Amino acid sequence: MDSLVGLYSEEKDILYRIGELKGMQKGMKKGREEGKEEARIEDKEIFAKTLLLNTGFSVSRIAGLVNATEYFVRKIKKSLK
Repeated sequence: MDSLVGLYSEEKDILYRIGELKGMQKGMKKGREEGKEEARIEDKEIFAKTLLLNTGFSVSRIAGLVNATEYFVRKIKKSLK
């Protein structure tokens, strides 16, 4: 039995390698999706800041234009003070 232990390695097992590649692909896809979501949030934040600084629009109006919640806009407004 001891002689068989040295013959098997995960790195050489085709099923192990396929699973590893699928896991890596899944992780990369999730990372791209998270990156896109972070970029969308950042874009909304920049747009809301621009509107807050350059218009007299209400928080409610800005939230509607930015497609965000009033809480989101109020939080940004508070950070500008």
